[in-house]
Parts: sequence; C-alpha cells; structure tokens
Amino acid sequence: MCTYGITCRGILQTYADYDHCAFRRHAARFSSPVYPGETMTLETWKDGNVISFEASVKERVVKVVENGMTLLD
Repeated sequence: MCTYGITCRGILQTYADYDHCAFRRHAARFSSPVYPGETMTLETWKDGNVISFEASVKERVVKVVENGMTLLD
C-alpha cells in the first residue's frame, strides 16, 4: 500500500498542487515488490485530465507499478 500512496503523492504534487479534491480516480497494477531502502522513479504522461503512469525501482531496473491511471477534475 505504501507504493500506491507514493504514486498518489507524486501525481498530486506534480499535477494537482497537493489539492486532494482534484482526484476522481487512482488505479494501478502492482507488478513487483518494493523493498526497504530502494529508490522508486515515477514516469507520467498527461492527456487532458487523465494521467497515465508507471513506477520503477532504480536499483533493480524493474517496473513495480504498470498501467497506472489517475483521473483528475
């Protein structure tokens, strides 16, 4: 769940200026675990009010979240 929260925070910070009311939906597919001490990177693509995203672990070069989607107001 922490991985899910980190992706939420990254998108909230980047696209909604920390306004949680802007979120309508946030969904993601977990594809690999994240271990304590690893560094996550978040890649995002914006198309209107839809943000698509993936998250990876830098040290292992593996995707940990795929097919992520956030719908904003």
